[in-house]
Amino acid sequence: MSFIKGDLKDHVLVGSGFTLKGIVSSYFGKIIVGVRPENVSLVATADADIVAPVYAVEYTGQSAMVTVLSGQEPLAAMTSPDTRLTIGQPIGLKIARGAIYRKRCVHPVVSV
Repeated sequence: MSFIKGDLKDHVLVGSGFTLKGIVSSYFGKIIVGVRPENVSLVATADADIVAPVYAVEYTGQSAMVTVLSGQEPLAAMTSPDTRLTIGQPIGLKIARGAIYRKRCVHPVVSV
């Protein structure tokens, strides 16, 4: 699972290099969301929630796990093993809204 830090207000999560609209949550303020790789899809950059460079690609036979760096945060997505990507290549990712796990930050979020 990938964890993304951001600030949630009016159902919009704003983080380092991305904005996710349509987040249903009773939380507001600093928040960390978790997203499973199978709930992140590769899409055209014009349709993406996040556009970020490819950091790593792991071909596992039936699928490929692609990791990007959005700001300082790694985010993983599953895709077809036929997808060929290059390290550093910018790609678009779409996150399934119903599959986001939310956790309000009790302590301040600190970037390392």
